[in-house]
Amino acid sequence: MRWPTTFRPLREDVEPDCRCWVGEELQCWLIVNISHVGADPVLEQETEIRFTMSVINSAVPKDSIRSWWNMVHWAAQDRRLLSAGSVPGWPVYGLLNNVTAIIGGWRQRAGSISDISITFIPTVWGSTMEINFYIPQGFNFENVRPGAPLLRDERTQGSRVVVTNGDFRPFEKHEIFLGEAQLGLGGLDMYTDAMMTTEVARRINFFQGFVQPASVSLHTQLLQSETVVRHYQGELYDSAVPLLPPFALQLSRMEFFVVLSHYVMAGDVLLIQSLTSAGGVAHEPINEEGYEPRIDLCNGPDAGADDKGTWSCGDIVGVNFTQMSLIRDTFDVPVGLRMVLLPMDPRYVVERSALDEIASLTDGQRSMALEANRNYRVQIWLLPSMAETWWSISTEDITGFPTSSNDGETSSIAAVPEMAVTVAPQVGRSPPLSAVYITITIKAGAGQTAYSRLLVILPYGFVPVGALAPDNARAMVELDLRQIVNPLVDEMSYQFRVLTPRRTNLDPRWFVLARSVTVDEITDVQSDRIVGWGSAPGFGVEPCFVEARYGALPRYTGWMSLTWKAPQIAGARYALFTAPNEFRVSCPPPSQAAQPCEPFQLSEGMPNTITELPITRTLNVTMAKGWPEGQDFVFFMMLLIETPAVLTSLQPWELRLLDQVFTVIDAALEIPSLMFAPDLQAENPTLSWLTPPQFGEAATAAIQ
Repeated sequence: MRWPTTFRPLREDVEPDCRCWVGEELQCWLIVNISHVGADPVLEQETEIRFTMSVINSAVPKDSIRSWWNMVHWAAQDRRLLSAGSVPGWPVYGLLNNVTAIIGGWRQRAGSISDISITFIPTVWGSTMEINFYIPQGFNFENVRPGAPLLRDERTQGSRVVVTNGDFRPFEKHEIFLGEAQLGLGGLDMYTDAMMTTEVARRINFFQGFVQPASVSLHTQLLQSETVVRHYQGELYDSAVPLLPPFALQLSRMEFFVVLSHYVMAGDVLLIQSLTSAGGVAHEPINEEGYEPRIDLCNGPDAGADDKGTWSCGDIVGVNFTQMSLIRDTFDVPVGLRMVLLPMDPRYVVERSALDEIASLTDGQRSMALEANRNYRVQIWLLPSMAETWWSISTEDITGFPTSSNDGETSSIAAVPEMAVTVAPQVGRSPPLSAVYITITIKAGAGQTAYSRLLVILPYGFVPVGALAPDNARAMVELDLRQIVNPLVDEMSYQFRVLTPRRTNLDPRWFVLARSVTVDEITDVQSDRIVGWGSAPGFGVEPCFVEARYGALPRYTGWMSLTWKAPQIAGARYALFTAPNEFRVSCPPPSQAAQPCEPFQLSEGMPNTITELPITRTLNVTMAKGWPEGQDFVFFMMLLIETPAVLTSLQPWELRLLDQVFTVIDAALEIPSLMFAPDLQAENPTLSWLTPPQFGEAATAAIQ
């Protein structure tokens, strides 16, 4: 007991006497003897007496009718009551001991929907529990589902949750399960209150809860093969592969952007792992010279990246880290990366207040490594998997507690298997702008998933016979899968006829795409994705043998000899011979023609490649007589020719061989024009016999 001020209402200070009596419950009295030394009165009437004393609350709550404080003034000699009064005491609550709070769900990142478990041992009985979460902010329990038999009370709102229908017996351990709770913003230790309502026990300012990890969001994923990476870096050019997914277990680079909701301090650990279901194969990261992982940030305006991985940032700087190591699974296969983050250069920090906060929390001993709410580009070289995988991105502090996480919920891009493809023409030589039968053989790759479409992408210039050639694009043919018993196992072989290009293509590759088409049963949205592909090197074009000879003189009028070969199995019937601009060719008189010849005329049913020919400069020669030479027939023809005065261009002569239905089956489209010799003069040659010719005997002739 003590007096709160220097005022002493009693004439003489005396030591109080504290007496306690134990009956049904403990009761205590504080007795102050009043000294009557000197003249009376010792206490003036209406004198206010104020003092303080130390007390210990009762071990159990008091009933409201018994929680009163009594003041009694009596005479010391005969204990005669002089005055008395009473006032209500303060509420005494029971204790909630051994309180723990943990995140029970597998999601732990800030803002996610997860489960929380709270355990405690009360000292009194109660049936209702109220819990308030103050730090970190952002908790929401409006849709929480308490574990049975508890019920969510209508007073639950925001970060306050009230559960009823409990049987919290004293001195027993109880657990409250809160399912589907929205976690807070993260990055701080939990600070909460818990109390029973109507209040019989409480625990205020509980700081020993779980550490709420901040959230990590991942966006703009890109998986590119090494060929595609080099393509976009300008080291090589490929017109097709950048449009296709990479093959499984072939060196590729994964790129994605991460954004943290809370800063990460230097010395913390960044963990990047590839997760998969039981029995699956995860992505296998690589950390070798020339293929090291990299993390970048944008120092300046950040407009994001496009679908090709081009980051719209004027100044890309690297994030420093050390102690890079591979995370391995139980089979010693790499599945992730672990790195210790180093301090960020203060020049790159946008929110300076974060630096002040870290300095205040750590007494200036630590600094920032990753800033919140900024794009960080992560590039990892790996051997990709074609299984369904997820990315787990998390950070841990120097004690090993998680500080940021995406809970491994971000789906990763999958690779596809490589299909075996061969393409072979059915002729030994493929002529230009001619119809050729080809055989394409396809076999699904290892681990191939089911597909419903099989497409063949032809090289530029190749077109299926009867189809229109696309402008500046590759033609495509869809193969019929109905004739295949098991497309995932069987080797598939198809034959069809294509029109070859004029010249050998710079990229003669053939591509086969296996696509899976699915339709969502609820939204009716159709998805069409590539689940496998392969390529074949293809083949080039080679013209047939043609030899054209004539007097290479200005304004020459005379004969032209034309010799060509055609495969015996081709079935060539007609030869269309086209002269360059300013040249004129014509058929000789029928009596002098080795083959039937006439000016070219159009007729119905001819393909476009024929109807586009210049009629005035084209002759139609019927291939009636040929001489066998190996697997070919050799044809010869003499034509009349008129040359121009000046050779203004090097446009070639063209020869097309057609079958009975006017399909071009062989050709030579680059027959060069002879360079003129302007200083020479030519006349028709003469033949004379120097000795009389006799049948069956050798004779001497002179040609002039």
